[in-house]
Amino acid sequence: MAINFSTNNSTQKYTSNVVYVHFFSDATTNVNNNTTASHYPISTTFAKKYADTNLLLFGFTPTSGQSSYHAGCYAAISNGDTSGSNYHRKYDAAHFVTPPDNMNDDDIHGTLYWHGWWDASTLQGLNSTGNKTLFLGWSARDGGGNRPSNYWNTSNRSNRVRNKTTNIQIWEVYGNSTLIT
Repeated sequence: MAINFSTNNSTQKYTSNVVYVHFFSDATTNVNNNTTASHYPISTTFAKKYADTNLLLFGFTPTSGQSSYHAGCYAAISNGDTSGSNYHRKYDAAHFVTPPDNMNDDDIHGTLYWHGWWDASTLQGLNSTGNKTLFLGWSARDGGGNRPSNYWNTSNRSNRVRNKTTNIQIWEVYGNSTLIT
């Protein structure tokens, strides 16, 4: 199967417009989120295969324990810089569905959904091959100690709940991006 986003019968550079797919499952469980104004508890490095491809991110992170309804969640991609200071951050790439008030480990859990688009032709450092780093985190706009739930990637936090983990796909896409964004 090939996914083709070409228009007007144009010639494609690659066999499919989805050129490569990176998969990431975070094996770290019960990530205890501290009450700082800014933090990225999950990061991973991947090797971008093609310089002229854009990046499309899909994924989710399971959460437990209600802490803050709005914490400024984001997904960010850097040009291999693992310090978290030189990257392209997107707040619109994260959607946090919070647990209701006073929910703890044995109650309703929440989910962080990740979905973002990085146009490599307009973002410095992403128009090259090699290592790139994905950061998943938050940065509260008011500078307060807000955090999106108490735990990410919950595991056995309750007698009834099994292991859950973050799952991410990063697609390298070439060509007409307006049809998928």
